[in-house]
Amino acid sequence: MSRDLGTALSREVVKPSLNPFFAVELALDDPIRAWTGIGELSFGGHTWLGTGALGTVSGIGEDADGAATGVSVTLSGIDPSFEADLMEQDYRGKGFSLYVGALDEAFKTVAAGPKLLWKGRVDSVEVQDGDTLAITITAESRMRDQGRPRIRRYTDQEQRRRFPGDRFFEYLTQMVEVSILWGKA
Repeated sequence: MSRDLGTALSREVVKPSLNPFFAVELALDDPIRAWTGIGELSFGGHTWLGTGALGTVSGIGEDADGAATGVSVTLSGIDPSFEADLMEQDYRGKGFSLYVGALDEAFKTVAAGPKLLWKGRVDSVEVQDGDTLAITITAESRMRDQGRPRIRRYTDQEQRRRFPGDRFFEYLTQMVEVSILWGKA
């Protein structure tokens, strides 16, 4: 992922008046898109729902050894009816994206960006009840999986998953008990 802001967003940052926003996308079966403003905002071909304030975003960066760190985002001021919808969905391991952008002076349309700031997978979701909900979403970088061993099996299903149409292992299960005479003169 590029570490620069891009030309349009860089121009907005140096203006006397900057109207930044963050946006969060959870790639669930029923995707959730929220941004740090009021009302709806359209960009990227989607409508993003305003939460008024995103709450907090933990530090985004890397450890001293270059290992990617996770990110934690708290969405606050959410309607309590949203809780049931989120808890019914299978969120673990689903895509999580954090964007940054800038609005025009009227706070109505996107002037620059949005720039993908961080991308990973949802690890956990914690809900604090009250008059309004505060939802804390913790996500981990996909780089975290680099240390995990890749398990590959010599099966027909695994081969077809990796190479659709390949039939190399199609008869493997039938050959398990077959006696093969080898090197007999």
